[in-house]
Amino acid sequence: MEAESEILVSTNPPPPLALPPLAPSQSAPPQSDPPQSALPKSALSTLGKRKPCKNASGVWDHFTKTKYEDETSEARCICKYCKKDYACDGKRNGTSTLWHHLRSQCKSSLLRHEKRQKVLSFEGQVKGGNLVAHAFSKERCRIACVKMIIRDELPFSHVEGIGFREFLNEAQPIFDLSSRTTIARDVWDLYQEEKAKIKSVLTHNAQRISLTTDTWTSIQNINYMVLTAHFIDDDWVLHKRILNFCVIPNHKGDTIGRLVEACLNG
Repeated sequence: MEAESEILVSTNPPPPLALPPLAPSQSAPPQSDPPQSALPKSALSTLGKRKPCKNASGVWDHFTKTKYEDETSEARCICKYCKKDYACDGKRNGTSTLWHHLRSQCKSSLLRHEKRQKVLSFEGQVKGGNLVAHAFSKERCRIACVKMIIRDELPFSHVEGIGFREFLNEAQPIFDLSSRTTIARDVWDLYQEEKAKIKSVLTHNAQRISLTTDTWTSIQNINYMVLTAHFIDDDWVLHKRILNFCVIPNHKGDTIGRLVEACLNG
């Protein structure tokens, strides 16, 4: 029993040695950071990243911040529509004044027109008629631009002219003018809509229709023919509609008859 107790005592680890206290001039060695492999995944995902901040206010989509001239100058921002400037220091100024400017003061602001504020204008093209409340609509302006190109026989490139764009920017800055390609596509879409309307009117009323043709030759020696329909509606009002405008090989009666038949079937 005594021998066994001696073996047990000898197998115990020796006590740690006590280190002497450090002198005041000495400092403890710096502790190294644990390796990244020892960190949890949640800590690794946020390692080296800034804390997410709040989303920026939507008012800055309508204002442009100006650069500091020096350290003592005040932070300013400029409205993108009317070029009026306001103080915009993040610590001293909020965004309430900027929102109020966009919604109430700026005449060219998009937010001001989103309220569908209407303007009194004369009905029709003749002044002195009835006053109606008119609201701005980008879709109606786009259709009116297409009709202007057709009625005044203007080229599609007219909408890309510098003078026309300057005039439109002064008259209505918030209207985005289309390119010549878009205008050409809108003209074709308008033609298809009007064609469907004419077919619907002629089919629904089933009235008698008189057809007239007119042919001529251009300076380039190209023959053209226009087919026009004349009819009277239920109110005894005479209407005239152009059904087709196409190229014709010659001015002979047989050729005109075949082309009229093809236009009516198309």
